[in-house]
Amino acid sequence: MRTDGIHALNGLLPEEFALVRELQLMCNAHDGVNVKFNYDMMRRRDPGMNCDYCYYMSGKLAGYLALDRFGTKAELTSAVHPDFRRQGIFKRLYFAAISEAAIGPVDSLLLVGYRGSGAGSAAIASLGVSLKESEYCLRATIDELVQPKAGTMDLEPVSITNEDQIETLSNLLQISFPNATWGSPSDIRKELSQEGYYYWFALKNGQRIGQIGAISTGDSGYIRGVGVLPELRGRGYGRRMLFSVLQKLIVLGNRHFELDVATENESALSVYTSCGFVVKTVYDYYDATALIKSNH
Repeated sequence: MRTDGIHALNGLLPEEFALVRELQLMCNAHDGVNVKFNYDMMRRRDPGMNCDYCYYMSGKLAGYLALDRFGTKAELTSAVHPDFRRQGIFKRLYFAAISEAAIGPVDSLLLVGYRGSGAGSAAIASLGVSLKESEYCLRATIDELVQPKAGTMDLEPVSITNEDQIETLSNLLQISFPNATWGSPSDIRKELSQEGYYYWFALKNGQRIGQIGAISTGDSGYIRGVGVLPELRGRGYGRRMLFSVLQKLIVLGNRHFELDVATENESALSVYTSCGFVVKTVYDYYDATALIKSNH
């Protein structure tokens, strides 16, 4: 067990993943939120960079902060145990990670907040950062899914060895998410090289009209990168594509499903809720980039 105080780490010990998960579940239950930790990234840290910040008190994991990097972009996500709040733990973790991000190369930094957490919102407000964007986190279980009346549609799996597919997928993702910091051909290859990562094209009369991705881990599936060509939106293709992928994930053993969508994207939200998904949390993303620059 580590000594009390803050520890800046490049990866967690095996037993610490269980401690972080326990902390996450405790905060979820206490605050009524869904703390956003990316365990897949946490298990695949790039060498030489401290991305995991743990704070121990009285031999217990009192707080944890993840610095997740996406090229030169990064996100900070944290949780502090309810029994150890109002003792400055969040700020110590936060500024330790800011110092690491300032070393770089990070030119954009977002801090993830949870609208339902009063303590978390108060801690973020004290930093003076501004809200940049927000997302709904939606969840559904296998028993809650609703099949669209129009049925499913044909899907074409994307292969890491097929350059035409990867280039086309990257172009489609750029159309769907023009401001995204991910989705380049190299990003896609890296994702598809990892176990449980998938992408598919949606097909209409043999033509690629959209794309959808998923991450399958244990009994859980995370849906991502959903998009239909602009000229074909509003015709039910997104709903059919989503349910087609959900069926594939069920075959893989997934029973719990999650996805995120921008709060201003009401049409996509309508698609997801019509398939049985329910909003569980609102993620607020705050721009902390200026604090990196002040540390240079």
